[in-house]
Amino acid sequence: MLKVEKVIKLKGNGSSLKAFVDVVLGEKKVLIRNVKVIESKKGKLFAALPNQSKDGKYYEIIVFLDEELKELLQQEVLKAYNK
Repeated sequence: MLKVEKVIKLKGNGSSLKAFVDVVLGEKKVLIRNVKVIESKKGKLFAALPNQSKDGKYYEIIVFLDEELKELLQQEVLKAYNK
């Protein structure tokens, strides 16, 4: 149901942004590009969905209505990044 297609790691950039990841949902029916792997100030990695900036705030372009699917995306993206 969810598969990581591509991981592009950013090395040595000194940024909290660590990678871009492409994910396929639902038997090759939906491709989500540029999911970001980000390191928090506390050193924890998380996956951030594509977003846009408006009025100095960031808004997700893709919103999961199913929390289990969103958690699965987090797990699979981080597992692929850590390989």
